Amino acid sequence: MSAHLGLLPDLVDALASDDPSIRGHAADALEKISRRHPGEVAPFHSLITKSARTDGVAMVRWHMAMILGHLSVLPRTIPETKRTLLTLLRDPSPFVRSWAITSLCIIAKRSARHTHSIAHALSGLTSDPSPAVAKRAKTAVRALSGPSTTLPRTWIKGPGLPPQG
Repeated sequence: MSAHLGLLPDLVDALASDDPSIRGHAADALEKISRRHPGEVAPFHSLITKSARTDGVAMVRWHMAMILGHLSVLPRTIPETKRTLLTLLRDPSPFVRSWAITSLCIIAKRSARHTHSIAHALSGLTSDPSPAVAKRAKTAVRALSGPSTTLPRTWIKGPGLPPQG
């Protein structure tokens, strides 16, 4: 995959396609790349946050939420990423809300100064109309209850989390 990173701008351009299927596939591919190469995807951060907030396809928005979690390894991305993910907690799609929860937890585990505000925001979703979202929010609030608590392994799609700090 590293040999093909030069094609990344073309993949990002596909996010602007009129075809929802092309945007969905591009979002999925970009998410997979961001797991291992967040620094290569980071230059497109503003486009990713815009797509997360505005794309009409839920699959695109949830992949953007996942990407934002991967990009949080780069501290400069966290302020806008956090604002975008907090907005996505109100998304009509339970899948988008679920991945926004996960990525916010990743931010909280990477940067302790965000833990309290994120846990507070997530506590409001523990009674979400979607049972899956409510369960994920409850799990998230428990996982953020202390520095020694961990996120479920299935929530981490990349190489893992560094120690909280």
